[in-house]
Amino acid sequence: MEAVVITPIDGWGFLESIDGELAEPFEACEIESGVDFEGIKGWRGKVLPKKHKYAGMNLQMTPRHVEETPVVVLWVFDGEKTVFSGMAETTGLKRDWK
Repeated sequence: MEAVVITPIDGWGFLESIDGELAEPFEACEIESGVDFEGIKGWRGKVLPKKHKYAGMNLQMTPRHVEETPVVVLWVFDGEKTVFSGMAETTGLKRDWK
């Protein structure tokens, strides 16, 4: 899968532990699709190493809605530490499992 553009969204309960601010949009690559996260299928990837506060960090995403939409639930990790959890809009992400 090609790079995906991810834009974090301000929403109830989002967590951001670096500076408390929503990140600018960023690209992710190495997207693995259909990953099972305790019974919910989603995606795993890596933030591209560009000038971004999440550069090089791992991420995982699950669908936010039952119907396919560009909105996902996103987690970004710095090693074992969660640095972002909340919603995001995506461009270029496809749900290619049943």
